[in-house]
Amino acid sequence: AFKDSFLVRFLVTKPGEQEEIVDTKNYYGNATIERTTVVPNTEYPEILERMSREGHLIGNHTYSHIQLGKDNRTEFKEDLKKAGELITSVTGEEGLFVRPPFGKWDKELEQELNMFEVLWSVDPKDWNKSNASEIARAVLEKVKPGDIILLHDQFASSVEAAFLIVDQLTEQGYEFVAVDEILLD
Repeated sequence: AFKDSFLVRFLVTKPGEQEEIVDTKNYYGNATIERTTVVPNTEYPEILERMSREGHLIGNHTYSHIQLGKDNRTEFKEDLKKAGELITSVTGEEGLFVRPPFGKWDKELEQELNMFEVLWSVDPKDWNKSNASEIARAVLEKVKPGDIILLHDQFASSVEAAFLIVDQLTEQGYEFVAVDEILLD
């Protein structure tokens, strides 16, 4: 089977769509979008707690979606730490993986913060599309074994596309695995 992984960024703005994505673990069994990175939000800690309880890999995406730049390294680091503290307070575990906003990262931070960077290899730019079929097609045309697919669950079209993508790739023989299994393999 081909190995593939989804990286679904949770903004945790409202429970509906995130829970639909979290539910894919139950819907698809082991071939699932079961590993995710999260933008913690104190408004909905129950989603984060549920993800932890159900075996999702929780990663850090900063607290306020700050983009790392030349002049804000310290602020960026503090924002990551704040998100990490929230993750630990809710789940009891430290997030070892970071999906930096906009893909901006400094390799030195890996050692300083003991975190592994998670980037994506397929970006359908779903934030710029409202048609689930179009998003799914953009992924399916590019995806290959070992890819990490980026989707943003605050858009209903992206949530719908995630199900279409998983169905199609499962039919093609893909097996969905955790991000850590791909990165640490």
